[in-house]
Amino acid sequence: KLNVGCGPHYAHGWVNTDLIRTDTITPDVVVDADNPFPFPAATFERAYVGHVLEHIPWGDVPDWLDRLARVLVDDAVALFVGPDVIRALNRWRDHAEPWEKVAGIIESTDAYHDGELRWDADRHHWNCHEGRVAAALTACGWRNVTPLGVLAPIDDWFHDSGTRDGHAIRVAGWPLVSDATCQFA
Repeated sequence: KLNVGCGPHYAHGWVNTDLIRTDTITPDVVVDADNPFPFPAATFERAYVGHVLEHIPWGDVPDWLDRLARVLVDDAVALFVGPDVIRALNRWRDHAEPWEKVAGIIESTDAYHDGELRWDADRHHWNCHEGRVAAALTACGWRNVTPLGVLAPIDDWFHDSGTRDGHAIRVAGWPLVSDATCQFA
């Protein structure tokens, strides 16, 4: 099981990777941006890609996805989670989110510390949303791309309506780190 770009969210029982190591970011494997998957082909049966794709320049996403696919077995399952700019804008329009949160989702302003980027990849490179990621996965040859819909708050259990909550995803063994309403899975 591969936890790509783990950040401060170390998942026990998974191979955690990240571009950096700090006091709070402690991956099992520090990877290079030019070689993000230094593993033999067909190594992993699962991959969790949580809030990572938006940090890859859009033009590099197809190659990055191909590299990830190389280290997965043929019937592997991957869970992609990311900020959904369209959901965030719609929630702002409906007065459910403050503009500061929406701007942070669009620009990753929370990645700025004292006015400077902590590291180059610690910002969003493109406007991420469920439809765009699903289309990119499909265009790159990924099979059975299935958007899970809005992740309901943790106290809302799995519903027949198709909404999945963070708890249900965690129970299924995924290292989901947030139940934020402005993200997709």
